[in-house]
Amino acid sequence: KQLEQKEPAYRVSVDLHGLRTLVVDDNETSRQVLEELMQSFGFEVESVSSGEEALALLIKRAKCGMPMQLVLMDWKMPGLDGLETSRQIRLNPDLADLPIVMVTAFGREQERKSGQRLGINGFLSKPIQQSALCDTLMVVFGQKEAAGVKAMVTESSLGKQGLEGARLLLVEDNQINQEVAVNILSEIKIQIDIANNGLEAVDAVKKRDYDVVLMDMQMPEMDGYEATGIIRQDKRLNDLPIIAMTAHAMEGDKEKCLNAGMNDYISKPIDPETLFETLRKWVKPRTRRERKTSPETALLADTEQQRPALAVNRQPKSIPGFDMSSALARLRGNIKLYQKLLQNFAAENADAVTTIREAVEADNLDAAYRQTHTLKGVAGNISAISLMEAARELETVFQSQTTEKHGHNVVIGDALKRLDQALKQAIETIQREFPTEETAQAPLRDSEESLPQELAKKIACRIQDATAMGDIMALQRVTDILPSNSSYITEINRLVGNFDLEGLEKLAQRLHNINEDT
Repeated sequence: KQLEQKEPAYRVSVDLHGLRTLVVDDNETSRQVLEELMQSFGFEVESVSSGEEALALLIKRAKCGMPMQLVLMDWKMPGLDGLETSRQIRLNPDLADLPIVMVTAFGREQERKSGQRLGINGFLSKPIQQSALCDTLMVVFGQKEAAGVKAMVTESSLGKQGLEGARLLLVEDNQINQEVAVNILSEIKIQIDIANNGLEAVDAVKKRDYDVVLMDMQMPEMDGYEATGIIRQDKRLNDLPIIAMTAHAMEGDKEKCLNAGMNDYISKPIDPETLFETLRKWVKPRTRRERKTSPETALLADTEQQRPALAVNRQPKSIPGFDMSSALARLRGNIKLYQKLLQNFAAENADAVTTIREAVEADNLDAAYRQTHTLKGVAGNISAISLMEAARELETVFQSQTTEKHGHNVVIGDALKRLDQALKQAIETIQREFPTEETAQAPLRDSEESLPQELAKKIACRIQDATAMGDIMALQRVTDILPSNSSYITEINRLVGNFDLEGLEKLAQRLHNINEDT
């Protein structure tokens, strides 16, 4: 049997290669993500950080005979937001027919309706996946399935039969857990909406028709138990399959979920095959159930969309304290996504133990337990084994019936110390193995003065020339003229490996500034 699902072929109404595209987003990280996604399609991409800049650039390009052919417009921006910017684009005769795809947060139905009245051509919800973007572009520019492509029975499709085309609501408050779940679900062609808590989930299932709900249990605003109870009060939703997702592994947890009105239960960290098997058990084939579909699909997971398109600058075979092999198996080998998740974890969880300790000192053990539980679940998804075990130990202490108020400070304090140590070790390991721009540049600045002035100028000029032309091969050869022990080699290789042209330009400017100071 064929091991891999055959990638679907498309025939579009225009040649999209080299499509001149403008990305408009005030968030630098979001711009970089969108730029990489668009460049992976072979598009020529420019980006700006505001609606005012977008209008000025679009008018300028239209007047010089090289108009933009597509705009990806973030909705929420300071100054001119996405809707107002789009309205002004539509009022300009030179730009009136320019295709615009609006990027919104989940649940912004009012903004979507306003956008439709303005003639917005497509909508995407954050976090954006490559397949969702590709699907939207095919709709905007005309999509037809290539003739003569026959469906093939494959080892992949046999295990996921009946799931293609289903609509799923993922209810999860943690962004890292969201990305892991979406990456797993990218194995199959299903539509995914995301709710960040139980309140959003209740609202979503009343507005849209879903085949299944994946429900996290511990969430702020409203947890999974309460959300499920409210959903089950609506007789129209009695048959909606709800599958619990939780980092619990305690006896009786499954029964608790079933008693709350859920249909099934899967544990975190999520095992992909267990998830697919559970979904196949509850999702009815589309041929047996008519459902409403919406053009405003938040995500459309596709078979090949999460394959890593670019190699990262560093791929260690193992990381102390982490089970890298299990993490990559969960992420289907996507090392670039794993690096991103680890860096995000290190940036967002440095104060996690402090927050737990403050809740304990305020005698709010319920809050401390929820925060510990969340940390354990995220640690499991990134396979931080030592940290996950330390969090599980503290969670067990909170759950213990023998931990009474007069004696819990000592017991909790010891477990907190072990968790604090495990978290610090995990973050230090991540920062060492996968440094971000900030962590990577810090040790380099001490050695900048020792670089010969003539060599620094030559490196800066080569970087600027290569980035201006987008010549990756030339960028990779920049380090050839540096001493083999130069700390700049690591920084340049990292920036080139991540296609961080903005970071390379900043590095070139630093080198020029050194020369000016001397």
